[in-house]
Amino acid sequence: MKKLLVVSALLLSCSCSTMYNSGSQTVTVSGNEGQEGVSVEVRTPSGSYRTKLPATVVTSPSTFNPTTITVVDKCYENRTIEIGKSITPAFWANVFNYCVGCIIDPLTGAMWKLDNNTLVPLEKSAVCRK
Repeated sequence: MKKLLVVSALLLSCSCSTMYNSGSQTVTVSGNEGQEGVSVEVRTPSGSYRTKLPATVVTSPSTFNPTTITVVDKCYENRTIEIGKSITPAFWANVFNYCVGCIIDPLTGAMWKLDNNTLVPLEKSAVCRK
């Protein structure tokens, strides 16, 4: 009986993506070629901060709260983009643990792999087009 409880607990607590992909991921964010130093606000599931392009963003993927980049520079049109994500291959390995991880991985956000590079399309505002 004790062995059955231990095995059950192990099966219920493990999910493939959480074991292999949990933690933070690094994303490079840049603007159009030649446009550097543009102020942006980075919003991650754990908080937000301001930085300038190009930037390296370290974030943990989330099913419920995306990581977004908002242009806040006065010389550029305000624009918000979401960092792209796709399902990590390790998520599909959950079929080998009776799909228990198919529930856990989405809840922890570990099922997602963020795009390594993100381009923020920048357009000069009318104020600075001279």
